[in-house]
Amino acid sequence: MEDQQYLQEIIHRRLVDAKRTARVSRAKQAKANVRKHASRSGTAKDFLADLNG
Repeated sequence: MEDQQYLQEIIHRRLVDAKRTARVSRAKQAKANVRKHASRSGTAKDFLADLNG
């Protein structure tokens, strides 16, 4: 039983680490897009206006 709990903890920690790594990667990509002016900011209304042309 203890071994199974230990394995569960290890798997949980690995999943948490993988999610953290993915978030860091997305954040770095977002920063890069901002630096390249490949992204914009605005309100939801601005976003919908862009979508509708």
